[in-house]
Amino acid sequence: MTIKIPEGCNNSPKKERLAKFNIAFAKGNLDEILQFMDDNCTMTMVIDAGGSKVYEGKQAIKEFLLPYSGKAADHLEINQIITHGKEAAVRGFMKMGEHKMEFADFIEFNSAGSDKIKKIFSYTN
Repeated sequence: MTIKIPEGCNNSPKKERLAKFNIAFAKGNLDEILQFMDDNCTMTMVIDAGGSKVYEGKQAIKEFLLPYSGKAADHLEINQIITHGKEAAVRGFMKMGEHKMEFADFIEFNSAGSDKIKKIFSYTN
């Protein structure tokens, strides 16, 4: 797998953490993905114009992600990571074979000082 992340992600603990979170996603490492999340995390997935689906709690998120576990992308490129206080955004894309999935994630941590994700709104195509 090739990984490309913006320069300067290692100068901010939250940016570095979000880069690692997305790398875990790209590697299909479900256990590692879940370690970044609060037990009561909610994940809202918005896929194209097909609507959205909300997963409430770590267990529901785990069940949603289980089919992707162990399936690594060929390439992950993170174009942008923005953090401010307890909020963050990550934009990029992954490739698996000929399929390219672009994403924009809006993330809320429990607090500005917390490293646990409370909410994720993920827009993908």
